[in-house]
Amino acid sequence: MSTTQAARRSQEATAPYQSHGLLLRLLVENEISHQSEFPGIERALLPDAWAQIIRTAWKVNVAIAIHMVERFKYPVVLQEVTRLIRLHPEEAVALPEASAYFRAD
Repeated sequence: MSTTQAARRSQEATAPYQSHGLLLRLLVENEISHQSEFPGIERALLPDAWAQIIRTAWKVNVAIAIHMVERFKYPVVLQEVTRLIRLHPEEAVALPEASAYFRAD
């Protein structure tokens, strides 16, 4: 195996953990920012990054993704959670918090 192939395999193997790490960092920093006056990483994230974080949260636990709407008051968070619930309603139907997303606009 060449060095390039080994590096690519290593990167592919660690990619899921990196996205989980970003999700956890974001949640921890948000909690800390509720306790202090200093803004965290959340203000620096672009909409595409938010959407990816919501998708990561969805993969980890649908309830985490749904609760992120309350924790992070950004339109992209609400939009991505709504999109995922409507795309995969069978994954969210058992959660009472998801019921509002099933209603028509």
